Parts: sequence; structure tokens; C-alpha cells
Amino acid sequence: MTPGIDWSTAVAIEQRDGRLWVPLPPQLARQLAVGEGDVLCYTAFENGTVEVWSVRKNPYETLDLRPR
Repeated sequence: MTPGIDWSTAVAIEQRDGRLWVPLPPQLARQLAVGEGDVLCYTAFENGTVEVWSVRKNPYETLDLRPR
């Protein structure tokens, strides 16, 4: 593996109920120390980088992104 890379993996994107889904690879779950009920958040930056970060045990009222 290339120096500086701990692990690399791929997952297949699935469509369910009109939304895209991916299974969470075990390496990522371990790295982020997440499990059922936790939330993954994604932040996109102007330079094209996307950051993934976790929030332990969902504090949100809803994850529905549709306007109310």
C-alpha cells in the first residue's frame, strides 16, 4: 500500500426507496468508533474535499433533509 495510507476499501452504491445507500465498511466504523444509532455527517469544501465525521448517538430530532 502507498505510504501514509492505513487502509482503503470500496463499497457498492445501492438504491433504496429512491435514495442512494452504501454499507459502512468495518474499517471505517472502527476508525470513527461508530455503531448503530450514531450519525455520520458530511461536509463539502470549495476545493472538492469532503470530510466525514461522526456524532455519537443521534442528538438530532430528524435527519430528514426536506424542507418542512
